[in-house]
Amino acid sequence: HPGKINITDVDSALGILRHVADAPCAVIVKHNNPCGAARAGTLAEAYDRAHMADRLAAFGGAIALNREVDLATAELIVESYAEVVAAPEFAPGVMDRFARWKNLRVMRIANMARLAGYAAETFIDFTSLLDGGLVVQTSFVPKTRSAGDFLPAATSFKGKEYRVAREPTAAEYDDLLFGWLVETVITSNSLIYVKDGATVG
Repeated sequence: HPGKINITDVDSALGILRHVADAPCAVIVKHNNPCGAARAGTLAEAYDRAHMADRLAAFGGAIALNREVDLATAELIVESYAEVVAAPEFAPGVMDRFARWKNLRVMRIANMARLAGYAAETFIDFTSLLDGGLVVQTSFVPKTRSAGDFLPAATSFKGKEYRVAREPTAAEYDDLLFGWLVETVITSNSLIYVKDGATVG
């Protein structure tokens, strides 16, 4: 059976996937923080790029995929150890590949296609405290949801205006937005580097 950390890791990954439903995407989370996230033309490429973002941190993590897992993706997944794979569906033969890892937990989340509908929805988040108390708060929902929501860096100093030398390209805006949406589930101070639709650090 999946443990609490497995479930919360998958939940964090789903929190990212809800923002990137437009392309095949893979998110790897361990101890509630993403180790890698990528989108690509195929699910196998997305998984490979997400895994290569930090192979060491991804070891024993939870993998969430927003498309049916095909054999090519399954072969890549079983090359290293993961505790959980969550996806909307699994192609014939995939479970046989996954059987190589005795303790791999597989979660079929058939309603994953509905995730995008929750991208702008707030929910009430409950956290239990040791003394029996509860912290109740509304969830974070990013207001920056498109390239047009970013503002160019500008400041004034001693009466002089300073601005960035150039605006980001369309591809850079895509990476900025992807990185920002991955960041939305991180609960600590962090830095993220994104290039060509994949986290790289």
